Amino acid sequence: MMRWPLIDSFADRLWRHWNNTPLSTFFMWWRTELLSCVPLWLRARVGAQQLPEVLHWPLQESLHFEVNRPVVILLPADQGLLCHVQMPLQVARNLKSVLAFELDKYTPFTAEQIYFDTLVISPETHEMLQVSLVVIARSRVDEIVLQAQALGLQVAGVDMMDEGRRAQGINLLPAPHRANRVRRMMHITYGLTIGISLITLLILTTWLANREHVLEEMRQQVASLRSQAMEVDEIRKQLSTRTEMENTLDLQNRQKQTSVSFLKQLTVCIPPDTWLEQLETRADGSITFSGLSRHANALPAALISCAGLAKAVFQGGIQPDRESGLERFTIMAQHSNVER
Repeated sequence: MMRWPLIDSFADRLWRHWNNTPLSTFFMWWRTELLSCVPLWLRARVGAQQLPEVLHWPLQESLHFEVNRPVVILLPADQGLLCHVQMPLQVARNLKSVLAFELDKYTPFTAEQIYFDTLVISPETHEMLQVSLVVIARSRVDEIVLQAQALGLQVAGVDMMDEGRRAQGINLLPAPHRANRVRRMMHITYGLTIGISLITLLILTTWLANREHVLEEMRQQVASLRSQAMEVDEIRKQLSTRTEMENTLDLQNRQKQTSVSFLKQLTVCIPPDTWLEQLETRADGSITFSGLSRHANALPAALISCAGLAKAVFQGGIQPDRESGLERFTIMAQHSNVER
């Protein structure tokens, strides 16, 4: 199996960097939330894929395994080399990358000959990091992986026991060569995330479209009501104008009738020696008439008693007319039958 040390180191560093990012943490949380929404049978199947089965290697007996089952191979301590090294605190975040270029300082091998992993065995409270460096021959790991794949297994990791025959919790298999279980789960997570996002976007878009449709209907209803209100107001104005015109015509008609009736009464009530030169009537019932008479001073009383006037008084007094020898008068009167 052809290996490229620099590429493997870069891919492993990239994989570790991704696992330490907030985005990776968010996707892990999002995946957990999504799994709580799926059916139980699918959740159980995905959950089963989350925890690979640990297999002690070499296998002691023939076992039947589920096809494509992810496993972690646990090797005895004598299969690799354990070294204890000290590293500066400044390299804690890129520990594997630094060790990849300095393996020949701590082991008799080069990076092209081995796979390795690290385990910090003391907290970062001192000036130096106490690191356990575990290395194993590449050829040995490649052979084990091929044997496991021949059995239908997917190798998710290779761990090694310590002196107490306990798993150290490391993974000697570089990230690019591990089983694609994690990548598949990430793809499922991405797919579910994109699907949920699209559904959410579709729901929001549909909701906004419905709101816009309802708003447009309301606008049309308001416009229709406004148009109807304007028509009603126009009809009301027309009715008001028509009523005013009818009232005006009715008042004018009544005034004409009153004027005709008054003229008949006035013709009867004016003495034969009296002549009218000018007669003016107004809508408020006031009357002004002027003329000549032989006995002008008796006209107001005669008009009040005969013509039905409420009052009648001279305006400017009585003046003699030299040409006719009669008395010129102007009388202001108020008709009692005219409505004000």
